[in-house]
Amino acid sequence: MKGAIRTTTDNITTDRRRAREKELVVRMLDGEERAFGEFVHEFKDRLYSSMLAHVGCRHEAEEIVQETFIKALQHLPRFQCESRLYTWIYRIAWNTSVSRNRKLRKEVSLDASIAEANSSAPESSEPHYPLERRERVQQLQRALRVIEGRHREILVMREFDELSYQEIADLMEIPLGTVRSRLARARERLREELVRIEDKTAADGQAKSSGPMAESTIVDCI
Repeated sequence: MKGAIRTTTDNITTDRRRAREKELVVRMLDGEERAFGEFVHEFKDRLYSSMLAHVGCRHEAEEIVQETFIKALQHLPRFQCESRLYTWIYRIAWNTSVSRNRKLRKEVSLDASIAEANSSAPESSEPHYPLERRERVQQLQRALRVIEGRHREILVMREFDELSYQEIADLMEIPLGTVRSRLARARERLREELVRIEDKTAADGQAKSSGPMAESTIVDCI
């Protein structure tokens, strides 16, 4: 019974979102400047954080976001409201990022995005909390560096960007099963590396945290 109620609630939420997004798209197509401003305001920060995670450079992330919104406005008539508006614009940003990275030959890095998120993280009333948070983010940075690129990217899409499995599959043009297997492997590798880092930290005589960080800690750290 509870499952049925939850499904009904989810469907209502989805329908409302689609109706709201469709209305926003119609207003933009009608040339309403305020509508485009709302569109940018709603998605720019989240999109910027996502692109920062992919390119590791603030200036480049800003350029990608600006270019993305220009392209989104140009291609808006093609949007069919079948997917989430954010997923649609994310796909444009992703393709723009890949294209620019090929030209610039830059390696993808997550360091800047994690540092950015950590610097804007809310402070705790407990004196030791900020230091502990910084230490955990540093551990996460080191762990993510050793994860293979394709696994790291899919981990970012799922845990940072909160894309669904199907959205990731569509975006990367890979089977749904491949998404699941890569994500499982990425989480396993992250867990292994975090445990190794914490064990080394303890061996070096530093204070050890309460336990190994699971993959869900990615979101908690940010």
